[in-house]
Amino acid sequence: MNKITSRKHYTSASIECIDAINGMTEQNPEGAYDRGSILKYLWRCFEKGDALTDLKKARWFINDLIERLEKKAH
Repeated sequence: MNKITSRKHYTSASIECIDAINGMTEQNPEGAYDRGSILKYLWRCFEKGDALTDLKKARWFINDLIERLEKKAH
């Protein structure tokens, strides 16, 4: 397995994480980086052996996206 392009923790499902992120963000790119990071950390949280850290990282990106949207709404 290629350590750069095919990490086990991103390819363990029937589709790759990057394909899911691209599909999620291509129609509506608003917040794409945050949304992609959220999905990435949720995707791999039980594959790398440190679920709590990955879930906290996902939460950080969720909070960042919420703050950006709240600023935009005002």
